[in-house]
Amino acid sequence: MMYGLFAGDTYYPRGGGNDLIGIYESYDDVLKKYEKIKKKYVEHGWIHIMNMSTKKIRKKEGKNIKFA
Repeated sequence: MMYGLFAGDTYYPRGGGNDLIGIYESYDDVLKKYEKIKKKYVEHGWIHIMNMSTKKIRKKEGKNIKFA
């Protein structure tokens, strides 16, 4: 399964590729990168992990998060 890591300062629906940090082959790999960079985004922006097969958000954090 593939996981996408997305992050940014401002969340905008359907922004997608502009905020892509990377694609990872395992949840463990994407989670390691998430934990490494989340401090940069959480306070003033947002960060999330998406399962690329189901298009479901697996993990999310951030002050500027406005999605379910």
